Amino acid sequence: MADKNRTNPIIKCSLINGNRIISIESEGEKSPRNVAVIQDGNQSVLFQANQLLTSEKVFETFGQSAEPSSIKYLVFYPTEFLPTDFMKVFGAHNLRPTIVTDAATAATWKEYSPEAEFFVIDETMQLELSPSHTLRFIRTPFFGSPNSFLAYDDTSHTIFSGDLFSCPRIPGTPDNDPLKTMAIAHERIFPSSDFLKPLIKALKKYEIDTIIPNFGPIIVKDDVRKTLDYLQTRFFYNSNILVKSSTKNRRIYDYVTLGNQVLAHLKSLYKREEILPIFQGTPITVDPETMEITGTLLPGYKLWNQLFEIIFNKKGPDWLVVLEPMVNKLSRTYNIKKPVVYQSSLITSKFENIALQSKVNYLQDNLDR
Repeated sequence: MADKNRTNPIIKCSLINGNRIISIESEGEKSPRNVAVIQDGNQSVLFQANQLLTSEKVFETFGQSAEPSSIKYLVFYPTEFLPTDFMKVFGAHNLRPTIVTDAATAATWKEYSPEAEFFVIDETMQLELSPSHTLRFIRTPFFGSPNSFLAYDDTSHTIFSGDLFSCPRIPGTPDNDPLKTMAIAHERIFPSSDFLKPLIKALKKYEIDTIIPNFGPIIVKDDVRKTLDYLQTRFFYNSNILVKSSTKNRRIYDYVTLGNQVLAHLKSLYKREEILPIFQGTPITVDPETMEITGTLLPGYKLWNQLFEIIFNKKGPDWLVVLEPMVNKLSRTYNIKKPVVYQSSLITSKFENIALQSKVNYLQDNLDR
């Protein structure tokens, strides 16, 4: 096994929506690692099997719970351990499942294990286990690797998400806020929120009762929507994706995407009913469902300027004050000029009043001590 010296893990077995889940917690780890098995008649499918390689005890417990001899398929994600580790452990237990993965990962497998059998998902993006039971695959590009994917079981309405939705232990994050920890983990892996948002939007079209990630708590039905909404409103950039083209003296930006990030930030702060009326009768059309810009006749930087002028005219300076930290971050990161409205005397005086009030509060706190 991969780590024979690891402290004996705590292994918990459960049945969720008909799927067998084995959660493993090792001493010092506050984020459980999950193995999942779905059954269809006398055959089963194994997901997130990395955790079975951690110790012999884990594999023994798995064997008592899931009947390894029934495993016909192993769904292998591109970010998992090297195939040699799997073949060594599975071969020792006389298991020869068909490897379900993408074409690029299958090619890597064949280099290590030419005798292995494969089901490549790229063409159909689904695996029919029986006439009434289908496993579907959804691309999650650039989450760990360009060819990443997750699996959706249309019978139990369960997503086996691999590293997506995982909540690994991150030093400095609160133990009682898994959503925040999950968001930080995603922000470290995705190039930007522009890769995450379309994926979350696509997942919202599925009926999802459970999400089983590689690491962290299992997301139950009551928390699925909250989790999707939270990740969809995140705003981060680890690349220059907002820059559509660049020359020595000029950059052209995707101002619609910039505007959508502003709307996403507003959505995280205010109710939808407060935001949508702002843009009625304006040159900017906002979709009431996605809260994104779907149409405008304003070109380039004019859209950027007009967006904030509309907000200012409808909601006054307070909303611009709330948006300013995000605007400053974009301006510093991408060398984008701040909207002209931020240079008005009214806005400037508002910021000065806030700063003055902060000083007054600070002095008052010291006097009260």
